[in-house]
This record gives sequence, structure tokens and C-alpha cells, in this order.
Amino acid sequence: MKSLSRIRSGKNVDNYPLWLLLILFFGSTVGSVILTSYLIADLPLTFILLAFALSSGWSFIYTLVGTRSYGIIGIKQDVPYVKEGVFLAYMSLTGFTNTQVWFAPLIITTFGADFCYFMKIGQICNTSSKSMYKAYFLIFPIAWLVSFIYVSVFWRIAPMPSNVYPGTNIYWPVQAQWLRLFASMGSGLLNPLSLLVSFLCAVGIFVFSEVTQISIPLIALAFGMSQPIPYPTALLIGMAIGKLIEHRVGKEFWMSFRNTIVAGLSLGTGLIITLSVAIKLILKNIWILPY
Repeated sequence: MKSLSRIRSGKNVDNYPLWLLLILFFGSTVGSVILTSYLIADLPLTFILLAFALSSGWSFIYTLVGTRSYGIIGIKQDVPYVKEGVFLAYMSLTGFTNTQVWFAPLIITTFGADFCYFMKIGQICNTSSKSMYKAYFLIFPIAWLVSFIYVSVFWRIAPMPSNVYPGTNIYWPVQAQWLRLFASMGSGLLNPLSLLVSFLCAVGIFVFSEVTQISIPLIALAFGMSQPIPYPTALLIGMAIGKLIEHRVGKEFWMSFRNTIVAGLSLGTGLIITLSVAIKLILKNIWILPY
């Protein structure tokens, strides 16, 4: 919250006014709740209030947490299945059984943390935040329109799901079954004892860190424990390689050029993936032709 208090509008500050940013944020989240209540008839008042708390309250609070996570470890730490857990608890307590709410267009997101991450990258590259805002809102409708064109082209090549798009055959049924598990009031998905034990462990680690003055970042610990083994392992290997390179070429050189090296590798990887996908689509398109 302290960081929000530093947002000011002025000649030397590259930000829009805080009140304008808050209006945009709460306007979108409140609007999503109003749209949900319009699309789904006869929603209980308590559910609408709960939707407001999730969409506006939780999104705002955890956007701040996600932004701090980016600042500490460079990766956003999300709390998974918050909406699903809250909906299940509400349905268990009230007997509410309208499954349409699982498909409601509620905005429950921490994308603000990602946007802050992009803004910081622009700041490092000497690009003003206002310029990035303008570019984003200019590109968004173009990308939205082009996405329909691309999807229609892909759909003309072959139906979805199909063997031409194996990802749809693999992941769409999994996602459908996962959503069905929540919508069917799957038992055992919420374990209050596990939640309580995890909370007490986190509080204990935090208190120990504060008392002993030993830095134990809970966000980094939570991220490592909540991810599949390959992800934190890859981060550990990358950190070790970085330290070896730093020892080899010198800390000053490595600190000056590591961002450029990573950007070049990422750009090259992205280009290779893009070309590979394009070639794959062309070959698939030729393969399914009648001749």
C-alpha cells in the first residue's frame, strides 16, 4: 500500500493520476459482477456480494501481492483456484446449486501485476509509462480482431479438436473434466485442516525470520513448494550456471550484459518457435488436401 501512496501526477512523474487508475480497475471488476447478475437470473444477494468481494477486493489485494512477488523473485506467485474454493464453500453452506456461475464472466485476476512488470521493463528501456499505455490500448483492438482471423484460418484447415491440433485433443478434455469436478461439487477438494496447517507453518516461518533476522522470503518459498519439480529445478540450474559465468567473466561484466544476453536468447527462441509453428501449419495444411 505504501507504493500506491507514492503515485502522483505532476511534471516530473510519469504516471496517470491514481484516481484514474482506480476508476479503471474498479470499473472493470464491478462491471463484470453487474454483467454476471444480468446474465444469470435470480442470483442471491449474498452471492452477488461475494462476487463483488472476489472481483474487486481479492483482485486488488492480490495484485499488490503479485507485484511484490515480481519484485522479490522475478516471478508472480498466484493462489490457485480461489474462485473455485470460495464457490464450493458458499454452495456447501447455503445449498446454492446453480452451475451457471462456473461459467460467469467474473473478472478475478492479478494481471495488474503483469502490467506493472511490463511497465518496469519499459522504464528500464527508457520508455515512458504513458507511451506504453498508448501502445497497449492501440494494439489491443488490433490483436483482438486478428485473433478471430487466425482462429478462423486454423478452423478452415481442420476442425477443433482433431488430430491436426493434438493439443486440443489432450488438454480440452482435461480442462472440461476439471471444471466438471468443481461444478459437480466434488467432495474432498477442500481440506480445512491442510489449509490451517499450511497457514500456521507460514506464520511460524515468518515469525522465525523476524525474530532471528534471517531473511527467508515466504514468496520464494511458496513458489518453490507450489510448482512442479521441473520449474524450481530449472531455476536452480540457471542460477548455478549464472554464478559460474559470473565467476568466469567477472561480476561487473556479467551484471552489465546478462539482461542483453537473456533478451537475445529469448528473442532467438521465440523466432525459432514461430517459424517452426508456421512450417508445421503449412505442412499440415498440405497433408489434408484431397490431392
